[in-house]
Amino acid sequence: IRDTGNPEGLHRNGLVATAGGLLFIGTHGDRTVRALDKATGAVLWERVLPAGPTGMPAVYEVKGRQFIAFFASIAQDGKKGPVEAQGYYVFALPSGARTTN
Repeated sequence: IRDTGNPEGLHRNGLVATAGGLLFIGTHGDRTVRALDKATGAVLWERVLPAGPTGMPAVYEVKGRQFIAFFASIAQDGKKGPVEAQGYYVFALPSGARTTN
């Protein structure tokens, strides 16, 4: 997997690779979650959260629709967002997106 590095030196968490060729990753340092193209490393989608994502994202399916869930928390110093911003952030993938075998 090429070009998925972190030149800014921001703290990144575990990622999830999907059968459909996507990588999902959260970066606590800039409070951003991203979908990357597994083959090229290109950012296909990103969203800034009110708190920093931590841990590994979860991919799951409900009634044929795929979802990706991130947990986000505030930094120890409290400067990465208000306490009420921490929690789970869930995004629906476009209909027909293939993330699992």
